[in-house]
Amino acid sequence: MDEIKKNNDEINETEEEKVEQKKKKPSRKTKIAKLEEDILELKAQVKDWENKYYTAYADTQNLRKQYDEEQKDIRKYRAIGFIDKLLPALDSFQIVLSQEVSDPVIKNYLIGFEYIYRQLIEALTSEGVSVITPKVGDEFDANTMNAMEVKVTDEVKPQTITKVYTNGYKLHERLIRPAQVEVAVEQEVKNVEAEETIDEDHLN
Repeated sequence: MDEIKKNNDEINETEEEKVEQKKKKPSRKTKIAKLEEDILELKAQVKDWENKYYTAYADTQNLRKQYDEEQKDIRKYRAIGFIDKLLPALDSFQIVLSQEVSDPVIKNYLIGFEYIYRQLIEALTSEGVSVITPKVGDEFDANTMNAMEVKVTDEVKPQTITKVYTNGYKLHERLIRPAQVEVAVEQEVKNVEAEETIDEDHLN
């Protein structure tokens, strides 16, 4: 009898364990819900990495474009330092050639100088250099000229060029040096400038 009872107890315990295991084991519906949740999470991760990829790709393209533009500018304006060093020589040619002389020997020299000067200008022009050549009587342009001096006069309109010191030069769109000029101003403007200078001197 004891043995039979013992076997029955073991059978009952086994049945109870099976029932408990069934309770603990997730249902098919639960598994499907968990899988759907995992799929949504994976989709979100894929979307996140996709956004990161496109952002990185756009940044790379922008950097490449910026690099290409910088290299283009370097090639375009590579001669700007050399041209800047030539300016004193070009100014000297301009000053000499603007002189009026009567001596035939000097005139012959000037013809040779002018030929050399023109060759230099032609060579620079072929590299994209343009010469800013204001004339007396032209209107002052602050974008391409620098007023080294002002002249008080009523003979011409204010902001009229009364004297040209040196030409200006540009390389493509970039200004290397503005033309140096003298500009006409009204007496009132000159007086105001003088008063401002006096006030600054007192402050200092």
